[in-house]
Amino acid sequence: LGGGDEDYCRSIAVDPYDNVYLTGWTRSDDFPVVSGSYDTTTGGSLDAILSKISANLQVLLASTYLGGVGDDLGYALALDNSGNVYVTGYTSSSAFPVTDETYDDSLSGTDVFVAKFGSVDQYLMTVNVSGLGQVVSTDGGIDSSFDNSQVYDAGEKVTLVATPATGYLFGGWGGDIYSTAASVTVTMNSDKTITAKFAPEGVSYTLTILKSGSGNGTVTSDDEAIDCGSVCSQTYTSGTLIKLTATPDENSGFEGWSGDISATTATVPVIINGNMTVMAVFGPPPLPDLTGTWGDLKITKFLGRTTIITGFFDLKNIGQAAAASGYSVAYYLSSNGTSLDIPLNTRAISLPLLAESSRQLMFTRYVEGSVNVSGKYLIAVIDSENKLAEEDKTNNLVVYGPLP
Repeated sequence: LGGGDEDYCRSIAVDPYDNVYLTGWTRSDDFPVVSGSYDTTTGGSLDAILSKISANLQVLLASTYLGGVGDDLGYALALDNSGNVYVTGYTSSSAFPVTDETYDDSLSGTDVFVAKFGSVDQYLMTVNVSGLGQVVSTDGGIDSSFDNSQVYDAGEKVTLVATPATGYLFGGWGGDIYSTAASVTVTMNSDKTITAKFAPEGVSYTLTILKSGSGNGTVTSDDEAIDCGSVCSQTYTSGTLIKLTATPDENSGFEGWSGDISATTATVPVIINGNMTVMAVFGPPPLPDLTGTWGDLKITKFLGRTTIITGFFDLKNIGQAAAASGYSVAYYLSSNGTSLDIPLNTRAISLPLLAESSRQLMFTRYVEGSVNVSGKYLIAVIDSENKLAEEDKTNNLVVYGPLP
């Protein structure tokens, strides 16, 4: 680890995931740093450095310079239980980076420094292999032949590539992802356990379809061999790619797939990689889910007379089913944002609102001069007479305010 000049390591530490941290100093203006790190350019003839390397010593996860225009040397480091990194050493840089309200922000000759680098949430990816084949990540952190796990920062995108051994076929991914593509990109927002499935060529396997849940429906395949309904299993040669489609009955909804595949889309691809059991889950029909947002409102006050409130209210259906007409949106003036103190007006909704769509409602209200609206709130109560069945009723009350 180093650049084109002298590079020194003085201290090393290992975190619970076996990632390696080191500090020291460098004369190299091309010391390897990672994009997005604290400081990616050298500042003086000697700069302190802090680097983090993956447990398999193949990936430089983080690396930064630390210092000013003088000499800065890192001598020791430590990790705490929250993943923060502490570096200490000495500096002769008058412009050594310091934070606001630090203990001492002035240089006197050559001084000791202590620097703290905050932690980043990290998650563990573990890749398992079923059958004969290999999985590698394009960043070099994972190679199932000898190292099947790696720690990644939260939000990092990891691309995995599956390659079958001779005489085998790639049969898809399972576990925390489901895909039939040999190359997939995974966003690290939690610990991930993923299985790459490989199957020998030319072997016959049985695909069995099961149905569960409180609803009803059918499952069909694009090759028309499965119609479940009546035909709920079929024999295929390994590596065969088919598409299954779940169709709920009129009074049911489709909730997802389980078993040897995991997905929520009604149509899903399947690569035959062994004897497989796939379950289609049918439940009650989907419901609308009404909520809304207030647009900017204009408040016009007439001294000793009335106040006019004008603007728009965006009525939204964030559910998976259309909302029928025949309900109302009632508007209130509230003293605290929760109580419905003064009724303003009610708007009847005469048209259906499609799933995942919105409609803008004009709002105009004259408030008598005896009522001071300043500091009060507007509340829209959607489906104020409770006529609709919805996925969630708790978001039917939408507050704006306080009013000026």
